Amino acid sequence: MSQQDKMALPQHFAPQTLTQLGVAGVSLIASISYMSTSFKKTGMNAFLGSVGRKLPAIKGFTPVKQTMVEMDLDLSCVVLDDNKKAVQTIWYGQLRNDDDSIIHVGDALMGAVDFEQSLHHQEEIHVRLPKLPSCACEMLFFVSSFHEHKLCLAKKGIFRLNDNENTTIHKYSVAHLPKEATAVLAWHLIKQGDDFLVKAPLLPVVVKNNTPKVFKQSLAEFAENMHKNNG
Repeated sequence: MSQQDKMALPQHFAPQTLTQLGVAGVSLIASISYMSTSFKKTGMNAFLGSVGRKLPAIKGFTPVKQTMVEMDLDLSCVVLDDNKKAVQTIWYGQLRNDDDSIIHVGDALMGAVDFEQSLHHQEEIHVRLPKLPSCACEMLFFVSSFHEHKLCLAKKGIFRLNDNENTTIHKYSVAHLPKEATAVLAWHLIKQGDDFLVKAPLLPVVVKNNTPKVFKQSLAEFAENMHKNNG
């Protein structure tokens, strides 16, 4: 087991507020990092190739036939209002909300391929707490596999939630996720006055990934229905 994995062994995370956790920063950073992880193509992927749904069409470009597909992990955030309705979704198809208080820092299509890349997170979402709109009563952060690979297979995969002063709020190795999970609800933040209660459910989620629009809708629907199911 690597030193990185030892530092991120699973442990019970009791819900606590940002204040209780000693968070002094003005921004939160949700991130995922992992090394390049490839799989042999199967089924329709083997026939069509892996580039179609995210990459824009390039005129005159003929993709090279490949037998392997790279794991592509995506980080997303759904914002709920006081009525538990999804009012904003930040994901690879929309990298920021209207007031830039939540920003998705790019969309890496694969894990790190060398040591230099491994020093950086493959995906990040930054939340500027003072700039959040008043309607932002809850924030749900999801990690999903675009090609529906099992998350636990991502090499040296780590989820992190910290602030801009590098205070670690929660850190978790994907190796300890449920074996069949291809998407999880990683963190759930609930507004409490001027503070936020932080939960780390690591709850497996069934995400529909037929098209980008369907993907976005499935995240929003899960976030809204979670309260109905728990109620």
